[in-house]
Amino acid sequence: MVAVRRLMAAMVGVGVFATGAAAQDAVQWRVEDGGNGHWYSALRLPKQPEWLPAKSAAEARGAHLATLTSAGENQFVFQVAVAQGAFAGINGPYLGGRKNADGAFEWITGESFSFTSWRPGEPSSGNWEPYLNFLGVDGAPAPLWNDIDSPETEWSMIEWSADCNGDGIVDYGQIRSGQLADANGNNIPDICEAGFASWAPVINAGTSPTVPLRDFDLGEGLAIGIRPNGTLLSMGPYVVTPPSGVFASVSAGRQCAIAIRADGVLVPFGLNEFGRLNVPEGAFTRVSAADATWHAAAIRTDGTVVCWGFNNHGQVNAPSGTYREIAAGGHEVWSGFTVAIRTNGSIAAWGNNTWGQLGVPAGSNFRRIAAGYYHALAVRDDNTLAGWGWNGYGQAAVPAGQFLDVSCGSTESIALRTDGTVVTFGSVPASVVNFYASRTGVIKAQIFCCEGAIALESK
Repeated sequence: MVAVRRLMAAMVGVGVFATGAAAQDAVQWRVEDGGNGHWYSALRLPKQPEWLPAKSAAEARGAHLATLTSAGENQFVFQVAVAQGAFAGINGPYLGGRKNADGAFEWITGESFSFTSWRPGEPSSGNWEPYLNFLGVDGAPAPLWNDIDSPETEWSMIEWSADCNGDGIVDYGQIRSGQLADANGNNIPDICEAGFASWAPVINAGTSPTVPLRDFDLGEGLAIGIRPNGTLLSMGPYVVTPPSGVFASVSAGRQCAIAIRADGVLVPFGLNEFGRLNVPEGAFTRVSAADATWHAAAIRTDGTVVCWGFNNHGQVNAPSGTYREIAAGGHEVWSGFTVAIRTNGSIAAWGNNTWGQLGVPAGSNFRRIAAGYYHALAVRDDNTLAGWGWNGYGQAAVPAGQFLDVSCGSTESIALRTDGTVVTFGSVPASVVNFYASRTGVIKAQIFCCEGAIALESK
């Protein structure tokens, strides 16, 4: 029911964080072009032309010195370096390689140093010339490497590769597009930094502690959060002991939850009614545990959908195709259904249709989706909302305006505007309405049935 957990405030697109020396605008090595989705840019530090200050400058921008682990990446980053003027004579820009105590090169990220592109005769032996850079040949740039002493060049190549929220997309690109908030401008999403506190006006899971969280979800009788270090926190009258490990996201259901571990594996915990915790093997990018029924759904890394658990209405009979968002909804035995957004942006739905839950809106321009007891909501690419299904309390009668995300309850809904404020509609408790009316700069918001709501807000 509470299908979407990442309700994020809209921010203007951010280019390269420009404190100190400026960098060129970043360029993405796109997955559809055979790349890794990472972003790269040239950075010039004329006042501190050394490798260690360059490393620190990259990290201050939420990046790291570029680490080149394949021939394709090496060639792409070299082309960016040339296009952005990062060569001065034969000395090309610094890269993210350095010698360890044994005199062998390693990448600062810990990635394998199996691919190399050394100029013939390089590198030097031992600990002499401890840093790595591109090297020109006969005065012309070349995609070859040299070991270098510091200082010898003013330029560096920096790379954004972090995916701290585990959604399969590099955070920097989502900050640029406004999908992830970055209020302090350091190119690290706000939801992935400590310094956000949970607030609970009315919550069925009990008093929410004021602790840093970067993700959370409400289920029936419990709330599950993810701390900035990736560990899980469980709260509520039906609190269940969460597993250890580092997790990217979590979905809470009826006295249970399913988390996606950092490696994409589904890890269930709590009460296993009707096999809803009998999760499939493999790696996944999305999971949704229905809050008030006994089924769950998930999207594999290849985009295909798999569902499991109670299937009295066909709610686990997932159609073929590839998808990017999914939500499991319904109420006990009466209304189990599932909705999902295909990779082309259109919506699919299967399961119970007694209240029109399968009457999805037309179009191929949707990016977020949520499912409640008997209704569903979705956000279009233009930030407008669509609602369908049972509307007895106005919970599917969407307001006008610009929105980032939505969450559904039984007879109520909550949506996050692009300015960071929240609007509630349907049968919403007055305490919840009043709470959100007084908040500004809300980063995330969630609602469960009429029993409670929770927000995550910047301190």
